Amino acid sequence: MSSLLDRFSRFAVWGAGRSGVAAANLLAAAGKQVILSDSREDLSDIAALHPSVTVQGGGNTFEGCDAIVTSPGLKPSLAVFARANTAGIPVFSEIELAYHTSRAPFVAITGTDGKTTTTSLIGAIYKHHGTTTEVAGNIGTPLCEVISEVPADAVVVAEVSAFQLWTTHDFQPRDACLTNLADDHLDYFDGDFDAYCEAKRAMIVNMDEGGWLWLNGQDERARRWASDFPGKVGFFALDEASARGGDAAAWRDKDAFYFSHDGATERWCDDISRLGLSGPHNHLNMLCAVGMAHVRGVPFDTIVAALTDFVGLPHRFESLGEVAGVRYIDDSKATNAHAAMAGLAGLTEPFVAIVGGVDKGLELTSFCKLLAERAAAVISIGELRTRLARELGEAGMEPARLQEAESMREAVHKAHEAAGSGGIVVLSPACSSFDMFKSYAHRGEVFQQVVRELVLEEGGE
Repeated sequence: MSSLLDRFSRFAVWGAGRSGVAAANLLAAAGKQVILSDSREDLSDIAALHPSVTVQGGGNTFEGCDAIVTSPGLKPSLAVFARANTAGIPVFSEIELAYHTSRAPFVAITGTDGKTTTTSLIGAIYKHHGTTTEVAGNIGTPLCEVISEVPADAVVVAEVSAFQLWTTHDFQPRDACLTNLADDHLDYFDGDFDAYCEAKRAMIVNMDEGGWLWLNGQDERARRWASDFPGKVGFFALDEASARGGDAAAWRDKDAFYFSHDGATERWCDDISRLGLSGPHNHLNMLCAVGMAHVRGVPFDTIVAALTDFVGLPHRFESLGEVAGVRYIDDSKATNAHAAMAGLAGLTEPFVAIVGGVDKGLELTSFCKLLAERAAAVISIGELRTRLARELGEAGMEPARLQEAESMREAVHKAHEAAGSGGIVVLSPACSSFDMFKSYAHRGEVFQQVVRELVLEEGGE
């Protein structure tokens, strides 16, 4: 397989965000002709761009180029992709460019939920093992920003999304895992769930018999990926039966973790509570990470040390402590109903949920049923409010338990009052954030700031 850098000399890079700038810089440093274009008219704020890159605002162009590297933010149905196809100009993702540039093997992680935590866990385990490790991709740092400095004896642990994978062609990770498949980002794929799933499946289509694929054994759609996979398959699950059926298995039984491979079963952790993460959704993330690392030679004592030291990621069911007897949890990363339910299902007591944001048209029936059965109250924000009120009512929630808020500050104050001393308030949006915030991280930061202000107002810690 020849490299993209060998096959093409004139590149159009679409999208002047961080990943686009990283791709343009990598190509320019390799001596390629690069035009970086964006829908924004004014691109004067782009920083740290290679001086040889030509910048063009007001739309994406491929004029004079023989290959395109696209931003993950551009939907497949956009007319500009059809025009590029008619012109015979191939389109590649930023992760494809990084893969062609890399000297080190890739470990790739995708899925609807849990992929960022799983990616971070795998990276932490490899680092504890003493392996040079680069953690990048959809997790925050563009692969093209760092890949040139990664040595051949390292491991690239890459979170990859459907937005990036649909424009990959040659991408071949050494190992890969799928955390789950659930409805999300259907607006990006124009409501086509099969297209969303197939985009993710592009991660494994080039893998060979030397690769390991780890799948969520409790997800029937994920299990189908094992069919005809040429390498070895491992399953992870919260029960042994769901984890069986592959070349290796990782599962939870009561308070312990187990692993089975080559006919031998080992209980490698006797007390899950010793580890740095809690909750069934995080147990799945840990089991996946452990399976991927252990079959590549990382011993269990190293794995336990890494998981014990691991600190949960920001805005992913992050505990913020108590304010006047009310416990606060930031799960702003829960941008779909399935992810929100994964966090809320681990709570054993009633809670007050702050919910809402951009209505992506996803199915909310199960989420509303959980809220109607378990939530002491729901505070709704953003575009979803009208639909949420209707579907919560249909699920059996009394109107008195549902309130609306125009701002995060108002939502937190109403939730604090509804929870009362000894209660729990969870920011569990189940939606994207772009109606009110710049990102899920910005939403979580605003939530945490309001909680800090509440501490002062209550005269607390």
